[in-house]
Amino acid sequence: TGVLLSVGEGAVVALLYFASFLVMACWLEPRDFGVAALAGVFVFFCNLVLGHVFTDALVQRPERDAVDRDTAHWATLGAALALMGGCWLLAPAIGRWMHEPLLEPVLQAVSLCLPVGALGSTPIAIARAEMQFSLVAKCSLAGRLAGAATGVGMALAGWGVWSLVGQQIAAAAVGSLSVFFALPWRPRLRFSRSSLHDLSAYGIHVSASYVIGGAGEQALNLLVGALFGTTTLGYFAVALRIMQLVRHLMSSAVYYVGLSAFARLKDDRVAVSRAFL
Repeated sequence: TGVLLSVGEGAVVALLYFASFLVMACWLEPRDFGVAALAGVFVFFCNLVLGHVFTDALVQRPERDAVDRDTAHWATLGAALALMGGCWLLAPAIGRWMHEPLLEPVLQAVSLCLPVGALGSTPIAIARAEMQFSLVAKCSLAGRLAGAATGVGMALAGWGVWSLVGQQIAAAAVGSLSVFFALPWRPRLRFSRSSLHDLSAYGIHVSASYVIGGAGEQALNLLVGALFGTTTLGYFAVALRIMQLVRHLMSSAVYYVGLSAFARLKDDRVAVSRAFL
């Protein structure tokens, strides 16, 4: 059921993406998509770290106590603020390096998605650990709908590349806040160093594997943008994104549901083997 819900969410997200893209492509320039893709490279890697270091450890061991959850929340939020600060400081140099002056303000604006998304990371992990995939899917779809409506509205109003920025920020804000308020859990002001070490000991390996895996794909965007400019990158990024949507439709659902399911069965090797097969 969890896989079907996750795949269904992915299918609706794909349809929303195509629908909003068709509208926005009529009003935006290829350069706009290229600049947004370049900014997305750096935010993409930051999100890989934030999305797996602490939260996946909560899913892997659902019996973790309230202190673990609070520690994961504040650690994720603190890391998100630090990474956003890094994006703001490095944005001018990155813009000069890529010979694209518009990249600086766009990267700084898109980096706001990092702390906004971090607010919902721990609640989403708690919901996944408790196999509440219906809740996760509904909140994610709410964010995607808000993002699509914001992006299309701004594009029709003539905001150009900022419509793509607004789309991402709106999706992150609505998706995170909806799951945050949908769950009864609320973080308390407490932090445990031992809990932080325990969580990161598991999560750092997961994040490292995703960062390494994503480096190849994102390096293509950097290479195309550096060699041929943001206009060419705009066409390339759109084509790559369409391919990724189809591929991730199943793979992401299997990952999120599989981790939650295997975590519950980890003490029964026969059950884990049967679930895997």
